[in-house]
Amino acid sequence: MKEFSNSGWPHLNSLISLFLNFVQSQFQCLQHFRINTDDLDSDLLEKLKTLYPHKEIEILVYYQDETDYLLSTEANQKHLLEAIARVEKKEGLIDVDPKLMQ
Repeated sequence: MKEFSNSGWPHLNSLISLFLNFVQSQFQCLQHFRINTDDLDSDLLEKLKTLYPHKEIEILVYYQDETDYLLSTEANQKHLLEAIARVEKKEGLIDVDPKLMQ
């Protein structure tokens, strides 16, 4: 399956968001779910059937690579590359006691 990349369309996320906001304002029944494919299970269909009994629903799958999103604007790209450079130089790192994270 071919992966979708919007690196050539930097404003695509904004357009999709505007469209979804418009649709949601027109149709009170629009719901947006975000789920990792690792979390999909057979119960999902049953849950949808419970939420929308005897209704026709449409499922839209939209995938975006996180790296493409983070690099989608010059400001984001600059910020991310600067942060990577700081980590590589070990500048501004915060030491965390692993015992505190339990």
